[in-house]
Amino acid sequence: MDRPIPAFYCVYLLRSTKSKTSLYTGSTPNPRRRLKQHNGLVTGGASRTSRAKFRPWRMAIIVTGFPSKIAALQFEWAWQHPHLTRHLRDVEPESEDLRKFMQDFPMKNQKQGPRSLSGKLLSLVSLLRAQSFSRWPLQVDLFDPEAADIWQKRVKRSASHVTSHVSVRVHGDAGPNASSNPNPVRNNERSHGSGQDAARQPEIDALDVSFQPYKAHVQKSFEALSQDPAPCCTLCELAAHHDKGFALTCSSPGCSMVAHMGCLADNFLREETNQERIVPVQGTCPKCRTNLLWANLTRDLTLRMRGKADLERLFRQPRKRNNGDPKVDSELTPDHSDSNFDDGEECTDEEDNRNETRSECVEISRASATTRKSLPNVIANSDYDDIDELSE
Repeated sequence: MDRPIPAFYCVYLLRSTKSKTSLYTGSTPNPRRRLKQHNGLVTGGASRTSRAKFRPWRMAIIVTGFPSKIAALQFEWAWQHPHLTRHLRDVEPESEDLRKFMQDFPMKNQKQGPRSLSGKLLSLVSLLRAQSFSRWPLQVDLFDPEAADIWQKRVKRSASHVTSHVSVRVHGDAGPNASSNPNPVRNNERSHGSGQDAARQPEIDALDVSFQPYKAHVQKSFEALSQDPAPCCTLCELAAHHDKGFALTCSSPGCSMVAHMGCLADNFLREETNQERIVPVQGTCPKCRTNLLWANLTRDLTLRMRGKADLERLFRQPRKRNNGDPKVDSELTPDHSDSNFDDGEECTDEEDNRNETRSECVEISRASATTRKSLPNVIANSDYDDIDELSE
């Protein structure tokens, strides 16, 4: 593995604004760009969201906090096929709604899983409680009013059994509860115009998918670990070298804690009740007593050790326009992901490779000064190009 933990990767649930029973599950490192693709505003959308009678699509739910693209794809497939995935074999339903939902799953030989919005939410809660995903620092954001209403009335009882480090946020007019996150996503008023305005989703546009939120921590780590002599581990008091081992630093601005990865992991695990765990989820800084997420500490480490290109982009001085204003790249994260409509039909690796190849060819053709051809708005991801209206 030669890449850092991604700054952002999410699994999302799309809902058609024209056919409320039509849903689509996918994953992407850049939801703003991906939503534009699904709505036909930029090249690269999936064929199963290309029908005009279903557009525009809106993101009803996103799940973030995945440690890698592979982890997000695993979660995506399990959410599409909860009746087939092995991750739910160990889940014991705690509520009557969840128990009935698990019993009503389609037969194992059927391809499609639950196709209603309530079924999607109940399967989501089941996955959050599954042993495979329960220790990931995931966050669920609800943008759709009906999804929030179902969550409050039916799913919340089941969600109460989800581990405490999995957070749920209900946004704006999607529900009565305000976000408890210290840095909530801005909730702008929704647009009800036509064309691009109708396809825009301001709360998705406001998401920061770059490494910018982690810039201060990375800079602090470099400054702390580049000292001569090398700083000592707060726990074992041995030297912690940036280039001779895995050294972690506290993300709190005023804290000077430096620790070896193994020392801090053992310290965090001692705070947990289950001593059989190998990788911690979170813990308390031994110096400033701030609560720290293990995923954030290891993201900082992998960015310093494996993210040379990302660091150059992060600390690069912005180019200036002719009028003197800095020019900021609007799309920092490439997105070649493509996912399935909720008919349960799986998109093969060969099809994904064809999609990525087509996307690369599109970029080359757009940059060519000699050949200018009209580009299609849709890249088909399957021979199946029909879409069914789903029923609750």
